[in-house]
Amino acid sequence: MNIVSLLYLAFVAGVALVYFVTPRRFRWVTLLVASVINYLAYDLKLAVWLFITSLSIYFGGLLIDRQEQKYLAQLKTADLDRDGKRALKKQNERVKRRYAALVAAVNIAIWVVFKFADLFILTLNRYLSAEISLWHLMLPLGISFYTLQAISYVMDLTRGKCEVQKNYCKLLLWLCFFPQMLQGPICRYRETAPQLYAPHDFDYRRVKFGMQRMLWGYFKKLVIADRVVSLSDKIFGNSIEYQGVVFVVGALAYTIQIYADFSGGMDIIGGAAEILGVNMPVNFERPYFSRSISEYWRRWHITLGAWFRDYVFYPLSISKGAQKLSAACRKRLGPNLSKMIPTYLAMVLVWILNGIWHGAGWQFVAFGMYQGVLIVLGMQFEPVFDWIIRRLKIRTDCFSWRLWQRLRTLVLIMGGRIIFKASGLYEAMRIGWSILKIHNVWIFTDGTFFKLGLDAWNMFVLFVAVLVLLTVSILQEKGVHIREAIEKQNLVFRWGLYIAAIVTVVLLGIYGPRYDAAGFVYAGF
Repeated sequence: MNIVSLLYLAFVAGVALVYFVTPRRFRWVTLLVASVINYLAYDLKLAVWLFITSLSIYFGGLLIDRQEQKYLAQLKTADLDRDGKRALKKQNERVKRRYAALVAAVNIAIWVVFKFADLFILTLNRYLSAEISLWHLMLPLGISFYTLQAISYVMDLTRGKCEVQKNYCKLLLWLCFFPQMLQGPICRYRETAPQLYAPHDFDYRRVKFGMQRMLWGYFKKLVIADRVVSLSDKIFGNSIEYQGVVFVVGALAYTIQIYADFSGGMDIIGGAAEILGVNMPVNFERPYFSRSISEYWRRWHITLGAWFRDYVFYPLSISKGAQKLSAACRKRLGPNLSKMIPTYLAMVLVWILNGIWHGAGWQFVAFGMYQGVLIVLGMQFEPVFDWIIRRLKIRTDCFSWRLWQRLRTLVLIMGGRIIFKASGLYEAMRIGWSILKIHNVWIFTDGTFFKLGLDAWNMFVLFVAVLVLLTVSILQEKGVHIREAIEKQNLVFRWGLYIAAIVTVVLLGIYGPRYDAAGFVYAGF
């Protein structure tokens, strides 16, 4: 393995060793020290923004809790009728929401400056003929993830879904727990914080499972993702040289790359946390087996989708403004569609925000709108599709129908990947038009295919590795628990499998200057 992989493995092993020999009551302190060291090692100067975020939610949480305690005390001592109690409750909720909104606004402002400052300056320079120098701000590690996580804490506290943490150091640990800092997942306080604070004793089975999961993650990252990136980068990086079916190959390559990269990273993160006794929230459930775009986004980056659902979509769709809009549309659009209009608008807005979260640029707005519009169209025309299926007497309880749904969804997902990967919105549109217009399938027979970034040997390795990934995914989709199944096998078979997996990663993984700790795709968000 390369030096970065070895350093990370050594760091996890060292933290685990110190953690398990530390007195039980101080084990959370070990995790805190390790997490702070991990963050400071990335960039000492940028760490200040993490501490600003942690301090903002700490003091914001204390203010929200103080307001709640004040409300409870007034409720007990004041002689109020039902209307008085209702008014007092509304006032309490209003004050808490203001505190939460202030904390959220501060952290969103920090994120916006780091993420969009240069885009804003470029826009000013272009349209106002200004000559403002770009800031070239380096993103603090994990800012897009820990910002959303921080906001979830104060929002849940406002809603009474978690208890206030009065120990700043413990709250900081929850926010910057080192396995999750590179690319998530986005954790909820009530789910992961108790696990971080509880002392976990050494458990051989848990440690073994964690190491197995990390190994599987390295297989996906080093053998698949870092191999296929040569293919996708060459095609999209030199898109002016290619046309037609070549872009289909590039879109498929990037679809494989981003899944193996992100889910592999999640396995490495989840395995490291599991060794320490912490179960991170599930972020992937085999999304490429989805039979609709809606299902796909319930399986891909689950914690991000859940965040937007709980803190943006639900509040928007049930707000007073949404109710007024629905009432205004009732006369013109009828009762059924008017009820759905606020939902559809909230959904499209959520997906635009989702796209903006991924990157600065119109192509990311388009990416979000593309996903949102597909979901809305699927919901609106579902009765029409059902009618067509009934009229044509299409069987929907068979393998061929499920295969068609999955392939259809995969094609739509690949369309979104083109928008995501292209150098800009105009280039994405040009690539899409080229795919529709030019069908140069001869690239697979005239040698062009093996000149796109991978030679025949690496293409063969990639094919076999993806086949292994597909086989494991199919077994998991059928309910097979792979690690538990391996555990039941004979000693010789188990260790033979472990050794084969390690040798595969060591010998067939892609290393060199291309690979580093920031090489994970989602680490850039």
